[in-house]
Amino acid sequence: MKKIKIKIEAGNGERALILGLIIGVFLLPVVNTVVPQGLILYANLILVFAMPLLALAGIFFLKILTGGNAALWQFAKFFLIGLANTAVNVGIFNYFINATGLTRGTPLVIITAVSFLAALVNSYIWNTHWAFREGFTNSIYQFERFFVVTFVGLLVNTTAVIMITTLFYDAAAPKIIDNIGNLFGILCAMVWNFIGYKYFVFNKKKKWTQSY
Repeated sequence: MKKIKIKIEAGNGERALILGLIIGVFLLPVVNTVVPQGLILYANLILVFAMPLLALAGIFFLKILTGGNAALWQFAKFFLIGLANTAVNVGIFNYFINATGLTRGTPLVIITAVSFLAALVNSYIWNTHWAFREGFTNSIYQFERFFVVTFVGLLVNTTAVIMITTLFYDAAAPKIIDNIGNLFGILCAMVWNFIGYKYFVFNKKKKWTQSY
């Protein structure tokens, strides 16, 4: 039987801890909305201190689960980055709907776009320097393709938000429906983005000759 190596390459543990901290910090606006006032402090402490440790444990578990398969390990890293992107997205999304009280119409689309674009910045930094590092060439052509793929993901995300909030307008409280729509959109965009990044943007067989 082939022995599975569970050693994490240098830097992966640190990256997992940082991603866990990002997840914890950006989930604070969500937790502060749904958790009773008396428990907010404890919930915040758990998010900020426990989430990095959970991310670290998760990356070890995913390494074992993938069994050394390069493609699965790449998706595992992308998945953890995706969780951080989701936290950035929903954190900023909830911050703005809580601060403005806007839950419908064009303003919601703008809030969705802003939160998605913030997650895009996080996604680009982490995917180019970790999940798809081997296929990253720092070329203008590659960045253009990254932008196109992610922009389509933005359209998928905002379309899902509009559909869910329109179809299920009276099914629950507006903020709950808004978040369900946003999470559904994020999931759809995540699937699209992984396929686009892997086969169109960071495909190692493609050669991007022009660089910054």
